[in-house]
Amino acid sequence: MRPPRYLLLGSVLVTIAEAALGTAVLLGHGPIEISLYLFACGGATGLVTGLAAALLRRRGGGGDGPSTEDPEPPWWPDFEADFWRRVRERERAPA
Repeated sequence: MRPPRYLLLGSVLVTIAEAALGTAVLLGHGPIEISLYLFACGGATGLVTGLAAALLRRRGGGGDGPSTEDPEPPWWPDFEADFWRRVRERERAPA
């Protein structure tokens, strides 16, 4: 599995656990105690989200595309020189 799938699986598991515990608290203690439970769920969800984001950032799983700091691949200079040579030859060729 790739990191986004792990994140999705973790989110689903946390959601199921929170729903099950919320139902138990509501049935066992009534609606007054549910506010404390919801506060704890919010904090736990924020903690899990922050931890997952930090782990994905460290592994290089996040981001909005390729980094501008990536070095050129070793084949690029030859490819680019050949490309521009062919463009110039094509411009000179009779139509």
